[in-house]
Amino acid sequence: MYQSFLHLVFGLGIGQPLRLSTVVFLLTSFLLCVLVGRLHWRRLQEHAARVRAERLVRLSDRLEELTAAVSKASTSAEVIDTALPICLYAVEATAGAVVLVSDDGQCGELGRAVGYDEPIAAAWQRFPLSGGHRLTDTIRRHQIITVESPTTLVESDRVVRARSDVATADRSTLALPLVASGRAVGAYILSFRNSGQRDAADTRQFLQTAARRTTEGLARARQYEVAERARAEAEAVRH
Repeated sequence: MYQSFLHLVFGLGIGQPLRLSTVVFLLTSFLLCVLVGRLHWRRLQEHAARVRAERLVRLSDRLEELTAAVSKASTSAEVIDTALPICLYAVEATAGAVVLVSDDGQCGELGRAVGYDEPIAAAWQRFPLSGGHRLTDTIRRHQIITVESPTTLVESDRVVRARSDVATADRSTLALPLVASGRAVGAYILSFRNSGQRDAADTRQFLQTAARRTTEGLARARQYEVAERARAEAEAVRH
C-alpha cells in the first residue's frame, strides 16, 4: 500500500517498486524546495518592510522640510512655491499644481503648475466653482478624487482637442482639498505614472498632512497680506 501511494504521488515506478534511495532523494528535494521557498519569501517580506520603513522616514523628513519652509513664507505665492515642489519630490509625482479659491469665492484660479503642458494648465487658469467639474467637487464638497487623466478635472474644448498629443494627459491623477476652518481655500493636484503610486496609503497620508500644513501656511500668509494692504492704504491716506 505504501509503495502504491508513492507511485500515485510521484508518478514513478510504474511496473516496478520505487527504490528507497529514490524516495529519500525526492522527499529531501521537496523539503529543501519548501525550506528555500519559505526563506526567500521571508527575505522578500523583510526587504519590503525595510523599503517601506525607509520611505516613511523620507516622507517624514520631507514633511518637516515643508512645515519649516511654509512657516517662513509671508505670501500665498511663497507658500505655494515652497510647498508644491516638496510634495512632488516626496511622493515621486510627475506633475502637480495648486489652485486657489478667488477672493470673491466664485472661481478657482491657478496658483502654480509644474510638469503639465500648457493646454492643461490653461484650463485651470480660472474656472467657475458653480460648474459641474470634478475639480469643483474637490473644492466645494471637500472631496479627494482620483481620475485617470488630469484633462478630466476641468473640461474645456481646448483641452479636449489637445488630449491626443499632450504628454501629461495619460497620468493617474489625484486632487485633494485645502481646507481651513471648514472652508476650502483651494486644492492640490498631483499626477503619477500609475494608479499604484497614486493610491498608496503612505502617499495619501503624506499628502493629507501636507495639505493641512499648506493650508495653515496660506491662512497665515493671507492674514499678513491683508495687514500689509491695510497698512499701505493707511500710509496712502496720511500722505
